[in-house]
Amino acid sequence: MRPTMRFVTAKGVAAALVVGLSTAGPTACLSQRILTVRTRQTSLGSEMMVGGQVWLRLRGPGHAAQVERTASGLRAALLAGMWPKDVQVKAAEGGAYELRIKERVLLVVTRQEAAAQKSVPASLAERWAEQLREFVASPYVVCALSAELQVPVGESRTVQIGGTATGALSAVVVPQDLATVVRQDNAIRVSALRAGDGQLWLSTPSDSAAFSLRARHWAALVPPTLSVGLTARLRPEEWREAAKIALACGIRAQPLADVRVDVSGLAAGDSTVRVIARAPDCLPVDKVVRVESAAWGQGLTLPRRVWVSNYPERVRGPKILLRDRLGFKEAVRLLWHHVNNAMGPLWFGVRLWNFGDADATFAWSGAVSGPGHDEVYLGHVATRAYLDLLNRGAAIVAVLRSRSWVELASVRAGPGHIVSGVSALQLLAGGPLVVEVAASMAPPVFASRGIDSVPSFSRLCRFDFPGMTEATASFTVGEPWKFIRIGHIPAANDEGGVLRGNYGVLHWIDVQVSNPTTMHAAVELAVHAPAGAARMVMLLDGQLLDTPLLDRATYYVIHRWGLEAGEVRRATITTMPQAGSNYPVVLILRPARK
Repeated sequence: MRPTMRFVTAKGVAAALVVGLSTAGPTACLSQRILTVRTRQTSLGSEMMVGGQVWLRLRGPGHAAQVERTASGLRAALLAGMWPKDVQVKAAEGGAYELRIKERVLLVVTRQEAAAQKSVPASLAERWAEQLREFVASPYVVCALSAELQVPVGESRTVQIGGTATGALSAVVVPQDLATVVRQDNAIRVSALRAGDGQLWLSTPSDSAAFSLRARHWAALVPPTLSVGLTARLRPEEWREAAKIALACGIRAQPLADVRVDVSGLAAGDSTVRVIARAPDCLPVDKVVRVESAAWGQGLTLPRRVWVSNYPERVRGPKILLRDRLGFKEAVRLLWHHVNNAMGPLWFGVRLWNFGDADATFAWSGAVSGPGHDEVYLGHVATRAYLDLLNRGAAIVAVLRSRSWVELASVRAGPGHIVSGVSALQLLAGGPLVVEVAASMAPPVFASRGIDSVPSFSRLCRFDFPGMTEATASFTVGEPWKFIRIGHIPAANDEGGVLRGNYGVLHWIDVQVSNPTTMHAAVELAVHAPAGAARMVMLLDGQLLDTPLLDRATYYVIHRWGLEAGEVRRATITTMPQAGSNYPVVLILRPARK
């Protein structure tokens, strides 16, 4: 005689099968059998199959859970090693009878169930017990699998084995490149190498059985804990945005995955979020992630370059609007300001690509404003938030894994809506990074995605300019007004490009005001917008100041100094032409008006 091999498959049911040397039934003398168990639902009721035949059937609907529990109990007893003497039948209350294994109740046969089987409890329990004794009358091996074995790619799963002939069992995977299998004392450890379908074959000298093996990627790889590096404390609303960036970088999703993250409960410093991910032909994910803050020892280097994404300003459809490469230790300021001129909604965001084989650590500090229709206001809000973060030295430090990309600071803009953003980005380790500003018809995924192949790099950054300018200005009481023009001389790059208005260029101005007279005097700093509607925001010795909406006829006093006789004051002004406003704007040092 030779083993009869029956391929075990299960789609939507818990499956197992007794595979023996013949099909003669449980009374045949089988040596070193491989014994498995399965349950199924039929028109007659809930059934459990042992030894290739129906051993237990509970008639009628509503018994599925009971049969599953019984199968689980029987499987545990078989794994522990079971002999015919271990199976007993004992009377119970109410005319019922218990089927026991090693004094543990496996099943209670009631009068109602026996009547449905046209029997009585004692006879039905004894019949089921006798069948079990026949199944274990000869040495057997049992596997804990109740359905197909499902193993995530890159991970392992352990299948418990047991019975009374375990020493004779061996295991292989077909095809061999799908997974590896290691035989342990009372288990088999299967490690998936790639995605695909195959079989796990179990064999004894006299029997073999195959189980379905399904190796799949997780829809997303989600860490249990995520640490958010911070260079300074953040406000609650800033922390939420920082945690979202860190989560997007820390979650690695499959190409077609739908990832949903509930960030409504994010609180400053330490909180948890629920991550749900689904993808075609992948294992679903539903995990809770703890998000923690961690102090980062170094601050963000002040960018000396600015990349401006404003061409075209009006975007008619999906498009890469800017692309450039950021090298190790490099820092750049990124300004983007666009109008959705398409028929439907567009998502505007910043994409980071790490094509390298090492993880890339980067620092990010910035804000995005919109959507809306008031371009002056939107540009002002983004610039004000950026200068506030700069003043506090606040940035987030995140890690983008090797060969992956992520989208940050994405905003949905309906037709006619405007989005505006300003951020600083520095590559701290790894890289280089490819940075893009993109308009897309699809909403972003709250995760990073892998890159299968490295595309050729094509630079699209037409607006790469010096990101800083420094100047000095002084005013002495009794002299004519002093004018400080912001954005009047266009920045230029080595490609012949010019940046009219100097949008996104940081202006550092050292100011000195003095009163050489013998009397108290006051000097004021006023703002004028000769080019038209504009707003302005500045840091004056670390104090954040901004103006209302200005026009050609308006002079707005933003600060005033009181000077004693002979007193000299020094101050530092930090400002930046903001998208949406009309520049140049003029700062005026003049005697204070009474």
